Amino acid sequence: MPNPNKLKQQFLKKWLVGLRSTTSSSTTNMNFLDRKKAIKISADYAMAETRKGTTIWSQSIIAKSLKGHAPPKAILNRGTIYINLLRKKRTMTQLQKMGRKIGRRMARRSRLPSSKVLPRTIAKRLVEKRTKVLRSLIPGGEFMEDEVLLIEEALDYIPFLQAQVDGMRFLANYYCK
Repeated sequence: MPNPNKLKQQFLKKWLVGLRSTTSSSTTNMNFLDRKKAIKISADYAMAETRKGTTIWSQSIIAKSLKGHAPPKAILNRGTIYINLLRKKRTMTQLQKMGRKIGRRMARRSRLPSSKVLPRTIAKRLVEKRTKVLRSLIPGGEFMEDEVLLIEEALDYIPFLQAQVDGMRFLANYYCK
């Protein structure tokens, strides 16, 4: 976990450079909404550059700001490599054991009355809904199929997002005084 103060300093440096370049070139032609969008894009880009593009969320932000659209799946190689490594670790005997367990589970489920809604079904739906929301919050999350990778990316994204918020608050307080 990076030092929060150092992270804020790096973010502010990169964000101020980005703000200067976006606002100096076309301030007369920009209305309020255009300025708001430019500030947000430059803040997101500075946050991703502070992370140096080493994670999926930072690569997604950089690709989105450079190309103006959602990142291609090619950027998300890390996720597919990670999933492939997990798949290769399983041996054939492990897969056979899993198959037997699944078969037993299916047999047990067929014996249960279908009129009852099981708590595990409700919990599964709740987890799926929350996972879907998390995918929409993390840049590039819609392309991540592995939940473990999604959580890792979310945990990495949070301190950088906090640094972005703190940096924006600092500048707002500085200029409002």
